[in-house]
Amino acid sequence: MSKKDGYQKGDWIVHAYHGVGQIKGLDRKAIDGVKKTYFRVKTKTMTYWLPVENSDVNHIRPVASKNIFTRSLKIIRKKPREMVQDYRVREKDISEAFSACSIKSLAVLIRDLYGWRIAHSKKSMRDGDILTKAKNLFIDEYAIAVDIDLEDARKILENALRQSVSSLRAKTRSLDINTL
Repeated sequence: MSKKDGYQKGDWIVHAYHGVGQIKGLDRKAIDGVKKTYFRVKTKTMTYWLPVENSDVNHIRPVASKNIFTRSLKIIRKKPREMVQDYRVREKDISEAFSACSIKSLAVLIRDLYGWRIAHSKKSMRDGDILTKAKNLFIDEYAIAVDIDLEDARKILENALRQSVSSLRAKTRSLDINTL
């Protein structure tokens, strides 16, 4: 397997739906009587096969660089933007963030969804599940990109999120005091 084909055995890639995985090898498979070559990709929870000829699609990319993660953590530390109240529109925005398959869009989603959950007393279980999924995707890729263990990556992300909502909490505390 050579780099001219795009990826090679041992490369880490990110799939918009399956998350971070490592290419473990090439397999030839016949589907509907047509033989094709596939990358065998192993994630934490599953193995999937990616057609070599389709490995350059938008929903698949190499693991982001340290530099991109540094910029993404800066995004996460910023004050969250208010998410829309209408859950259908919010779901569409969330879906678009995942399908963009970029760390920047994932960072913005994590920050804003985290802030949304802090700022609103009505917490949707669905939003919580999505936030957990997004955080885990970020952490998995971050740990590989900067070569740290998952727990350290989690702590760094959680610290950045605490910084992002510190202004929201200060505002909420002042509102609480003013309403007494």
